Amino acid sequence: MWSSCYAAYARLPDGMKRDLEGLEAIHDLGDFRNSFATKKNGKSGVERLNESVQQFGHNIRPLIGTHPVTGRRFLNFNEAFVTHIVGLTTNEANSLNTFLANHMNKPEDQVRWRWSAGDLAMWDNRVTMHYALADYLPEYRCMNRVTVVRDRRIENSIEKNRESQGAT
Repeated sequence: MWSSCYAAYARLPDGMKRDLEGLEAIHDLGDFRNSFATKKNGKSGVERLNESVQQFGHNIRPLIGTHPVTGRRFLNFNEAFVTHIVGLTTNEANSLNTFLANHMNKPEDQVRWRWSAGDLAMWDNRVTMHYALADYLPEYRCMNRVTVVRDRRIENSIEKNRESQGAT
């Protein structure tokens, strides 16, 4: 299942778009924290959790993002990874997180693929939420993840922007 962050942004009321503009969200291990919080291989849950936070860290990103290639605006929120909204109290952040999670999970923004032999699906993880349903069992599902580390289209866009502004 995939959900479009473009569509979720487009459906927001204009007042909510203005309210969210400038707000930043803390993205981290989120729900995956549970995978590291148990004892394993002779290490306590605390040790494993601290190591995973050290390895994967945190990031702060705007709630309203702009895609670096398309220039389109999107709602940069995923309930599994956003743990807090910068500048809000925990209660305020929890309320906003609940609203945004409900907003992001609307069926009208989602695609559910019915797999057939030989199918291949690709999506831009920057503007898509993905949820892997276990609806293919007992068949085998193979997933390979490719992460773009350096996108030349972004570099070219930045360079063209500098040139148009007279920067060297």
